[in-house]
Amino acid sequence: MKSLIYPLFVFLLFVVLAKQNIYAEDIKNYSLTIEGMTCSSCKRAIEKSVQKMPGIIEIKVNHQTGKGIVRFDAKKTNIEKIKKTIEGLGYKVLKYEEI
Repeated sequence: MKSLIYPLFVFLLFVVLAKQNIYAEDIKNYSLTIEGMTCSSCKRAIEKSVQKMPGIIEIKVNHQTGKGIVRFDAKKTNIEKIKKTIEGLGYKVLKYEEI
């Protein structure tokens, strides 16, 4: 059963992205180092705010490590806008790097 989950996930992701006219070359993945997160509410606040932005495919952050990963459509947003959104919540993006 587990061996079927990943191919199904990839297929469904492809279908969702195709419906949104997002192409592989437009998708960017960045790792983030964020200062100031102290609890799971901080994590949720960042994820919720960034997820509302146009072009965001996925964001996951960890308040314990101060790390995050964001995936987005570069035709609709960019890492500087994402950084500005996070910093607008009172956190500091210390570093970001395309992965």
